Amino acid sequence: MADFSNYPRINLEVYNVSYYQSVPGSYSVVTWSARMTSDDGYAWSYGNITGGNLQIDAVSKLEMGSLYYNLPGGGSCHLASVSTVVYHSAAKSVRLGTYVVANYTGLGTATAYYDLYLPAIVQPPPPPPPTVNYLNGTPYAEAITDVQFNVAVNVDTVCDNLATSLDGAGWVYWTGDWSGWKVVTLGGNLSSNEPHTFKTSIRRKDSGLWNESTVKTVTTLSQGNFIGLL
Repeated sequence: MADFSNYPRINLEVYNVSYYQSVPGSYSVVTWSARMTSDDGYAWSYGNITGGNLQIDAVSKLEMGSLYYNLPGGGSCHLASVSTVVYHSAAKSVRLGTYVVANYTGLGTATAYYDLYLPAIVQPPPPPPPTVNYLNGTPYAEAITDVQFNVAVNVDTVCDNLATSLDGAGWVYWTGDWSGWKVVTLGGNLSSNEPHTFKTSIRRKDSGLWNESTVKTVTTLSQGNFIGLL
C-alpha cells in the first residue's frame, strides 16, 4: 500500500492477487487488481484519476485512462484488474505494481507494489515404458532328434514376432500375431550327439518391446533317436 503524494490519507493498493500454474505449458497465469482506499472518516467522493497502469516487473500490462471513483471514508474503490502469463520452470519472484495519477483532483500520484513468489513448475517424470509381462517367456526345447529340435514359448498377451538364434548365428524372425504357445523348428541338418545353443526374443504387439531370453543348450541325439519335451 502506498499513500498519494498530496493526501497521505488516501492510499493505492495492489490486491486480489492470485495465480495458477500450467505444468505442461511451464507457465503461471498471474492476476492482480488495483484499488484506492481511505482512512477512517476521510472520504473523497466522485473524483477521477487521469492515468495509470497495472505492471509486472516494471512492464505495463494494462493502461488506465480517466476513471471516476467514489471513495467513502474508511472504504475502498476498485480501479482495474489484469492477468498475464509468466513463463518459467524454476521458482521465480515477480513484482506486481500499480501506478495512478490523480492530479485533476489534487491527490497527486502513487505507486504501490506487491511481491509475489511463484513456485517452481516441476514436470512429472515420463511414464515408464509398458511392462512386458510374459506368463512364461522362457523357451523350451522339445521334439529333439539327431538333426533338429523344436523351440516352444508361451506368452500371456498378443505378440507379433518371435526371433530365434541358433549356435550364436544371427536372428531368424517368425512373424505373425499369436498368444499362448508358439512352436518353431530349428536345425534340420545339425550334427548328431552334439550340444547346440539357442536363444529367443519375443516382441509384444501393443508396446513393441522385445524380451530376450538367456542362452539355452540342447544336445542332439545319436542318429535315428528321438526324444520329446526337454
